[in-house]
Amino acid sequence: MLVAETAAGDPSPPVRLPNFAVDFGLACVVRELGGAEERGVFTSVRCDSREPELHRLFLEIVPPLLLDDGAPESGQLRQRIKQLIELFRSLSRPSRKTIHGLWGEIFVICTSSNPLQMIRAWHTLPTERFDFADGAQRLEVKTAGGGARSHVFGLEQVRPPEHTSAVIASLIIDSMGGGKSVSELVVGLPGAVRNDPAVLARVNAVILETLGEHWRQASESRFDQELARQSLRFLDARSIPAPQDVPVSVTDVHFRADVSCVSGLPIDQLRSWGGLFAAALPRIRAVRE
Repeated sequence: MLVAETAAGDPSPPVRLPNFAVDFGLACVVRELGGAEERGVFTSVRCDSREPELHRLFLEIVPPLLLDDGAPESGQLRQRIKQLIELFRSLSRPSRKTIHGLWGEIFVICTSSNPLQMIRAWHTLPTERFDFADGAQRLEVKTAGGGARSHVFGLEQVRPPEHTSAVIASLIIDSMGGGKSVSELVVGLPGAVRNDPAVLARVNAVILETLGEHWRQASESRFDQELARQSLRFLDARSIPAPQDVPVSVTDVHFRADVSCVSGLPIDQLRSWGGLFAAALPRIRAVRE
């Protein structure tokens, strides 16, 4: 992909990463199919991988980031390319979350009544305390396998900040060869999302940043979508069994809790709260209360 540079200057050194390369300050003649020519100085951004899935992700992420508001100024271009460099560097780093956890987040987005609102509320970094945040509302997705509704929580997730409300979306997922992968869930997003290049680019960027060196799992690992749909329950975060009387000086407390006996929040109540909580409710099928 070539992007015109709008201001002359000393070109930055080329960037070479596994699967990704950038060359700055290239004097080029670009010929269009109709025969028209454009001469100028361009930056070349390319995917050197032979893997089709990475090419697909490159094409869905890079053009919107570089050209979503027309040809960027030179300084903007360099800044956006730095973002891409960091993104593709993440492909050689350890995963920040399991594929189970990421699949659960994508599933909740894809089946929600307002996927666009969910994506806008989605975490920028996989390490943020809650998966989704909008105003005073917080939503955390927890997944479990093997039929046992047991999840690992951070103490801060079940004791949200004052004047905020937090809900846990709990679901059970199992591996299944005929199930859906993360990539297939994304492909099934509603047209309003699929047809917005900037939104789709953000979804794919979060996937790559989350999975890191295990990015291939986005298309290879498959889970039972119907089991997830039937098992989805929304729980009040403050109702989760948690350690008591933890000293203020003790931080970063994590624990496992079985939430099988925790009552689900009524769907009408979540809908009445509006905002993020109403947006997260499934579009068609009711979840179990």
